Amino acid sequence: MLLRSATRITSVPANWPVEGTTGYEFLNLAFGLFVNPAAEAALTQFYATFAGVSDSYADVAHEKRLLVLREGLGDTFVDYYCKIKEAEIARFNLEVSEWEHREYFDLF
Repeated sequence: MLLRSATRITSVPANWPVEGTTGYEFLNLAFGLFVNPAAEAALTQFYATFAGVSDSYADVAHEKRLLVLREGLGDTFVDYYCKIKEAEIARFNLEVSEWEHREYFDLF
């Protein structure tokens, strides 16, 4: 039996034994029953207390992305790339934009 994915539109021959999708539509609706946006703060606090972790999701996601890069590309490459980007940002911050010229310099 072939199961079609709900995430993409597919066209299959009429004689294939296809029975609906993989059930993602139903699961999405069913799991929505357990989501209450007003409870996010309480659940986050409970998890932080239970797990002994206080890092924000953004901090954890950044840390894990960096870990993947370092393991995949190596510390030397990642450190070098970060230094290049930091220097690029520093050079960018030294530039005066066209808007700044118009806004400030053309007045005088």
